[in-house]
Amino acid sequence: TLQVGLWDFQNSYSAKAAQGRVATEDIATQFRTGAAQIAGTYAHERRNQATGNLTWYRPGLYRGNHEVKGGFDFNAAYIRRAQLSRGDFGNYVQILSNGTPFQIRTQNSPVDPITSANYLAIFARDNWTIGRRLTVNFGARFAHDHGFVPRQCRPDSEPREFGLSTCQERVDLPSCNTVAPRLYASRDAP
Repeated sequence: TLQVGLWDFQNSYSAKAAQGRVATEDIATQFRTGAAQIAGTYAHERRNQATGNLTWYRPGLYRGNHEVKGGFDFNAAYIRRAQLSRGDFGNYVQILSNGTPFQIRTQNSPVDPITSANYLAIFARDNWTIGRRLTVNFGARFAHDHGFVPRQCRPDSEPREFGLSTCQERVDLPSCNTVAPRLYASRDAP
């Protein structure tokens, strides 16, 4: 058997609905106006998955019947959470206290971070029936899980009110490799 799947989500939050005003947040009244704080963000997530297995049945081999099964599971995930420039609405939120401006909260915009992760597992097992009373099942599963952040840059050409143009080299998270052995037996009572 073989199964393949794709999940994809994309959403863009525009600052156009802000009615031409800079974002404000009043710490006394909790009232917010202007461009929503989520305005100017773009989200994209994608997951590709494939799983498959193969079963082979062989009666009368090595003192019994064997059902050998092997397979794999692969999952690739991609997450992008961009904070685009809010243009005329400003890349900041004006903080008020009872209507009086006293602070701003700046945003590190525009940025376009991407994160990826890959997971691969392979397995094999044998279900060995000896006579009609004893069944032995043994096998193993190996899994490799690896996440990383690809090299990313903010070019000099982007308009930037707060923050500098810079590049971040690829960051590889520690890979996780696991092996899970499996062994059990069952016997029918006479």
